[in-house]
Amino acid sequence: MKFSQLWTWHQSISRLHYLVWGLLLLGLKNTVDRLIAFFFLMPDGPSLIPYYYYYHIPSDFSEAISYYFTLLIASIPFIFAGVGLTFQRLRSADLPRGLVALFFVPGVNLMLFLMLCFWPERDPLSAGEPSAGPVWIPKTKLGSALMSMGLSVGLALFVIVVSVMGFGEYGISLFIGLPFVTGLLTTLFFAGRQERTYKECLAISSLGLVFLGVAIVLVAIEGLICVLMALPLALVLNMMGAWAGWLIQSRRRPLPGQSVMLMLFLPGLMGIEKAARTEPPRVAVVSTVEIQAPPEVVWNHVVSFSELPPPSSWILKTGVAYPIKAEIKGHGVGAVRHCIFSTGPFVEPIEVWDAPRLLKFSVQAQPHPMKELTPYEIAPPHLDHFLRSRAGQFLLVPLASGGTRLEGTTWYTHEIWPAQYWQLWSDYVIHQIHHSVLDHIKNLSETEVLEPLR
Repeated sequence: MKFSQLWTWHQSISRLHYLVWGLLLLGLKNTVDRLIAFFFLMPDGPSLIPYYYYYHIPSDFSEAISYYFTLLIASIPFIFAGVGLTFQRLRSADLPRGLVALFFVPGVNLMLFLMLCFWPERDPLSAGEPSAGPVWIPKTKLGSALMSMGLSVGLALFVIVVSVMGFGEYGISLFIGLPFVTGLLTTLFFAGRQERTYKECLAISSLGLVFLGVAIVLVAIEGLICVLMALPLALVLNMMGAWAGWLIQSRRRPLPGQSVMLMLFLPGLMGIEKAARTEPPRVAVVSTVEIQAPPEVVWNHVVSFSELPPPSSWILKTGVAYPIKAEIKGHGVGAVRHCIFSTGPFVEPIEVWDAPRLLKFSVQAQPHPMKELTPYEIAPPHLDHFLRSRAGQFLLVPLASGGTRLEGTTWYTHEIWPAQYWQLWSDYVIHQIHHSVLDHIKNLSETEVLEPLR
């Protein structure tokens, strides 16, 4: 294949050439990105797996905007080359050209690349002719639906067990690759003998995803709350897979075996993810409340506070750990604060004691972040170290009115991907925990101020 063929969409490319050029371009782009990082004196260059770039973005994005703008400009020729190669490979495999849209979906484009690497070449003698499909797939709509859901759910459960129980991995292969491939595989099995409408394909793939979620809970892999949190992202990706499968079967060349190979490749990709994982940064969550009491009064209830009322937030009623009370042993720097949660105590050595302005502490030990809602007692790996509180502080700012603005901050890390999606959940939960504590301190402080006036 000539180098000039990278920039055209009007030719075809074999599986081998597509694989070789894809790996070469990935390696070249990674080298260019690391040179750019070196030039801008960035401490950590981009990861070989591009979806971990998130962990290299500083908290103040404006400080590095020129760096990321340079990365974006440098990626343009690679985007053109990738789209051109993918378009040529779709032509040689006699697959719908519309699938090239998946090239722009992070994570899913990797699944598309892998699928095209082993999808067979077009047979010129049979191109465009109806295919009878595998004889072992039932012709009836009900039979093919049951088989497609049963096989895809069974294979998906195998991949999940390998990822969670084997690798202890909660990465893009699990939360992006698996839902997409499950939707694709379910649709290709369902349409293996008869062409189906898009609504039928979407309905069967979505129903299969629901069955998968139920199976995950019943076989004690995960709890109900974690499955429901993952469902919105999984449903969107599953719909993309169903759309891709429907486009493929519309060419009357469904090959479910290719998607089975893609599904079985996921455990290997999970191993690569685990080896390539970068150290996650600390994420800060800040919540505030204004209290009609002076800082000296508020401070006493920040250091330790009495038992909180039952949580009012819906998320804290689902098994997610919620605060009960706080106790402290000692005074000043070196004292140890114990914040008792529903799942156990946080052990928080005091690092800054600046009364009545700032109380800052690290987290020496923490309980599980939640108690899973399941029929069994389970302890999936993510309860141990995938979401960790690292430090916290209370900042008291005096107001002109004589009151106090109380800011609570938690610094945490998590290693569940895609990070941007799961941070939405973790930030929301931490905000709810903050406000349950801050509102309790507010009530205690304002009651103490008003008590002598009664």
